[in-house]
Amino acid sequence: ITVVVNNKELAETAFIPNIFSPNNDGINDCFEVYTEAGLVSQNYKMQIFDRWGSLVFSSADPNICWNGDARGKPAAMGVYVWIIEMETQACAELEVLKGDVTLIR
Repeated sequence: ITVVVNNKELAETAFIPNIFSPNNDGINDCFEVYTEAGLVSQNYKMQIFDRWGSLVFSSADPNICWNGDARGKPAAMGVYVWIIEMETQACAELEVLKGDVTLIR
């Protein structure tokens, strides 16, 4: 999906998938923000919540992706809500992005 945000420049430089499959086949095994090469994220925070609103993943490092685990075990297939805060050189203000991702195995 293309992320629609207030700052058009961030929407043009970031891609957040709406599905991933952490099944260790080497394809889409991790949920992460994809940005243009060389684009540096700062003030970054990603949170993933299950359908009951429980936090299953959190990271302040843009180089760490969600591998589909929750509390040390493979998370159930289904839809998860994400909230990502990030600031880049392309947009000098903090953007809060929200959406969902489907986990399939």
